[in-house]
Amino acid sequence: MQHKTPFLFLLLLSVFLSSACNNDKPCDNLDCGAHGACVIGEDLKPRCACEPGYYGEFCQNFDPCLLITCANGGTKEPDADDPSKCHCVCPPEYDGPSCEQQNYCFGITCENGGTAVNDTLATRCVCECPPGFIGEFCQTPNPCNLVDCYPNATCQLTANLEPVCVCNPGWEGDMCETEIREKYIGTYNAKSYYTDGSSVSYTCEISKHPDDVTKMYLSTLLQNPNPAPGILLQNVYAVVYQSNTFAIPVQNVFPNNEQVKSVSIGQRNPANGVVTVFYTYIKNDTTQLQLELTPQ
Repeated sequence: MQHKTPFLFLLLLSVFLSSACNNDKPCDNLDCGAHGACVIGEDLKPRCACEPGYYGEFCQNFDPCLLITCANGGTKEPDADDPSKCHCVCPPEYDGPSCEQQNYCFGITCENGGTAVNDTLATRCVCECPPGFIGEFCQTPNPCNLVDCYPNATCQLTANLEPVCVCNPGWEGDMCETEIREKYIGTYNAKSYYTDGSSVSYTCEISKHPDDVTKMYLSTLLQNPNPAPGILLQNVYAVVYQSNTFAIPVQNVFPNNEQVKSVSIGQRNPANGVVTVFYTYIKNDTTQLQLELTPQ
C-alpha cells in the first residue's frame, strides 16, 4: 500500500525551512543600543552583552557602582555630588579608593589640631602638626615659640630639640640681624698679581648691590696687567656665602663686555680685613690672577 504525504504537512515543512534559511543572522533583529553588542548564547539565541557599568535586556541602564570593587568589607555608594560616579565606603580600619589599604591611623588621635596621615609606605600613622606644636601626637609646644628670630631667619630645632635661628642667605649673627657684606663695604688698596710675579696697584671700592643682600660690587678689577697699566673692569659683583667667604660668578663686565669669574672661594681675614681671591677672564681661561684688597 502506498502512503502519500499530506499536502498540509509539506506546506508547513516548506515554511519552516524557508524561515530557518532566512534567519541565519539572528543578531540583525536585536538592537543592543550604544553600550551593548549582540552575541549568540549557549542556547543559540541572541542576547545583549553590555559594556561595564551598563545592564538591562538592551543595555539601556547604567549603574556606576558596577565599575568598582570594594575590598575588606567596604560598601559601594553613589557620589552625592555626581550620581554618575560611585565610591567605596570603608570600615574605619581600612583606607584607600577600594578599601585595600590598612588604616594605621585607626584609633590614633592627634592633639592641638594635628592631622593624622596614613603613611602606607612606612606602615604607620603620622601626625602632621600645626605651627607651634611638635611631638608624635602634636602634644608639645614648639620651643621656637619662645624665640624671636629676625625676619631674616627661621627658627629650627636641633637634634636635642633646642631652638636656633638659621639665617637666610646674606645674613649672620645670633639673631641673624647683620648683613654679611657689611664687613666688606669700604675703600681698598688693590693689587692684582700676574703669573710671572708682576703686579698692578689701583684703588677698589666695595659697595652694596641695590637689589640683593647677598651681592656686593667691586668698583674696579684688573683684567690683565700686561701691557701696563692694564685694563680695569668696572662694577664686578661678588656673592657672599658665609661670614668671611665669597665668590665672583661668571659675568660680562664693562667696558669691553669681557667675561670674568673667580676660580676659588674668596677669603676675608677677620683679623686685618684683607680680602684675597684668584680670578680669571674667560677669553684666556688658563690665565689666573690673584687679587689682594687691603683696607685703607
